[in-house]
Amino acid sequence: MGTVANDLPVVDLLVVAAMLALVTVAGHLLGRRATSAQSFFTAEGGLPWWAVSASLYATVLSAVSFISLPTSVFRDGGNLTFLQIVFGLALGKIITAVVFVRPYYESRTIETVYDYLTVRISALVSRWVMGLQVVLLLALNSIVVVSAALVLDTLTGISLPVSCLVIVSFAALWSWMGGLSTVVWTDVMLFGVFVAGAAFSTGMTYLASDVTLVQAFTFLDEKAKLTLIDLSLDPAKTYTLWTGLLTGTLLGLIPVTSQSGMQRIRACRSLRDARYAFIFSVVLYITPMLLLVVGLGLSLYYGVNGVPAELAERLLTHPDQAFPYFIVHEIPVGISGVLVAAVFAAAISTLDSRLTELADITVRNVYRPYIRPGATDAHYLRSARICILLWAAVFGVLSIAMTEMNGQSLIDLTIMVNNTLGGPILGAFFLARYGIGSTYAVAAGAAISIGATLYFYTTGISHYWWFPVSVLIMLAAGRIMNRGPLDRIGTVTP
Repeated sequence: MGTVANDLPVVDLLVVAAMLALVTVAGHLLGRRATSAQSFFTAEGGLPWWAVSASLYATVLSAVSFISLPTSVFRDGGNLTFLQIVFGLALGKIITAVVFVRPYYESRTIETVYDYLTVRISALVSRWVMGLQVVLLLALNSIVVVSAALVLDTLTGISLPVSCLVIVSFAALWSWMGGLSTVVWTDVMLFGVFVAGAAFSTGMTYLASDVTLVQAFTFLDEKAKLTLIDLSLDPAKTYTLWTGLLTGTLLGLIPVTSQSGMQRIRACRSLRDARYAFIFSVVLYITPMLLLVVGLGLSLYYGVNGVPAELAERLLTHPDQAFPYFIVHEIPVGISGVLVAAVFAAAISTLDSRLTELADITVRNVYRPYIRPGATDAHYLRSARICILLWAAVFGVLSIAMTEMNGQSLIDLTIMVNNTLGGPILGAFFLARYGIGSTYAVAAGAAISIGATLYFYTTGISHYWWFPVSVLIMLAAGRIMNRGPLDRIGTVTP
């Protein structure tokens, strides 16, 4: 049989191509035809809550997760303690449903999260947060694209620039076709591909080990791979119960800081459905749990059969190569194509949402009020599609430029940027939600929290502590400077 690049059989490549083609056609057929900018960005509030829920989760999936989560168990000293972060992420979705969904859904006089900040705090804070968010979206999602390309290079041998262009092109196509409606339906299907890939991987790693369940559990327990809870108070440790409850929960609230989150809330048919979308997404965290089980399977398989010399050499410099190696060398032809497709799915489902989000804030918060006010809705719809293509071009250039960096540097950069700036941004939205924010409070809180983060970086305190400390500093600054009563509702009224 012919092969492509890194011994990827042609049939696997055909599986990937068929998946991309099928999702494109199905997304076009299921997505509502956008007739206005409003329908392009919110699907006219006509999407079922379960589809929005799957899209919410698909948006935060990444190809890095597909590889790094199994690695967190397989590596020396690795175990299941990342589940503590997963529990926190799930709790964050429930808090979002209770605290933020109603204000966002019922504030019909505003269109974006930055309008919300303008009304609830000030235009200056809104512009500052929007500028910061755009920089974060560009940096973090370009890193996500390159990280996916690195994984695909390992799995298929497809060059990094080509992988980047394929991911960006499909994300742009799906966003351009029908806006949020098409993005949500393609996310649903991509999520299905990702779950199928994780489930296949879970089964294959266990079956390839050829041991009984009792033998498997005994072996993994002896290797201390089944540890779930770490009660340590050591601030240098990453995965503990305390970082899970604090950082994981706050990270689960990240959608409230993005226009992507408001788009999905407004896309639901009712306030109740919008809450269901976030609450049901808790169930979808079965996916990272499956990937952690894949890590157990890798530990079992290579523990029983031994680590091949080629893989052992790779692991010395690239500790995340165990799962890609297993996919290429141990998974049957056809099924390995599903797993490669899952990597594409994770990358594209993240980027298409970001393209729609960036087009939304560009048109509604920049182009319409400052460059072309008073134009027809048809003009703004065309502008939205043009913005998607322009932002896609930016992502393409940035991601290809970043291919010179190695994978670990990309992951470290993602963590550093997100945990340094993400806390002040989320803190600003909490201040807006409860009506205790001001320009001075946000400025003071942000300056102190960024300074604290830089201090933590130099002292070796785990990056999982940076985020909650930043948010707490922002909340303290807001409360100290505003002693008034808290707004329990948080809705913007006419």
